[in-house]
Amino acid sequence: MATSLLNRTVSTRLPTAEGEFQLIHYANAPDQKEHLALVMGHLQQQQNVLVRVHSECFTGDVLGSRRCDCGEQLHAAMQLIAAEGQGLVIYLRQEGRGIGLQKKLEAYNLQDQGHDTVDANLLLGHQADERTYEVAVAILHDLGVQSLRLITNNPSKLEQLRHAGLTVTERVPLVPTVHAENRTYLATKVARMRHLLALPPTQQDTPIQVIQNGVAKNGHAAPPLSPSAQLVANLQEKALAHFARYRLPFVTLSYAQSLDGSIAAADGTPLRISGERAMTLTHMLRAAHDAILVGVGTVLADDPQLTVRLVAGSDPQPILLDTHLRTPVTARCLRNPRPPWLVTAKAAATAAAP
Repeated sequence: MATSLLNRTVSTRLPTAEGEFQLIHYANAPDQKEHLALVMGHLQQQQNVLVRVHSECFTGDVLGSRRCDCGEQLHAAMQLIAAEGQGLVIYLRQEGRGIGLQKKLEAYNLQDQGHDTVDANLLLGHQADERTYEVAVAILHDLGVQSLRLITNNPSKLEQLRHAGLTVTERVPLVPTVHAENRTYLATKVARMRHLLALPPTQQDTPIQVIQNGVAKNGHAAPPLSPSAQLVANLQEKALAHFARYRLPFVTLSYAQSLDGSIAAADGTPLRISGERAMTLTHMLRAAHDAILVGVGTVLADDPQLTVRLVAGSDPQPILLDTHLRTPVTARCLRNPRPPWLVTAKAAATAAAP
């Protein structure tokens, strides 16, 4: 069967350690590549089909490289599909996030010199991620999938499939093994590529698991996410769904409050309410959001830095509400790596002009 310029050529039975699949070969004219679909069960006209859209990773999928979590993700997805008895892995020939095997190996060398995965690609003259998902969309249409649950931690993949008109009813996350060889790789995914992944705080290896409704699907006894990490992961899920539906920012209100309802001292002096766990949660929330907005009263009372320091993650964009330009030049937030955006009134801006 042909879908546009994608041609289904052959299908064969493929017994694997995870179960028996049908392996379907597709030839795609535009990129002149061979793409694959690993199918279990009957998918035609089915709803909520479990789907993994997986980009080729020779080093991880075939050689078991510990630089990444690709091979683990592939087999964890196959395990989950086998447990349900129905599902699909779409295997796209997009090695190295689309830059090819040779350039990926060159990027490995740059990573060994201290560059993260994003900067390594950029230094080679490529984008951080050059993958596209038109072929995946065509394969899903060819197989007659009506709606799907997508196995991914990558919001961009989810957004692109929905933008193409597919109905994605749920995201099924994967929690990877974290160790010395891939910790920076995974942290970069979170900090610079928006991946919805809460990394464990320890350096110990933790086996990959599929988390769905709080249950590990592959039988490994991996430690669960901490309550704070689970809270933030759930919040990120809501934010993603909100933006996909409304195309508007998702706003989280965060503040510390004492048992008697106080959020600040009566005279405006700093009042330490948050303990260590609460502060860690605060920094998790900062890392999970694109921007952080505070009023000048908070700046004057607490002199916050508005950065992410207690967890791995990128700093949000600081936004200061300061109608009368009362923020002192010594405020620590003005030394933020990301210069704050200052929201003021026209009269105050005119008065401040020389």
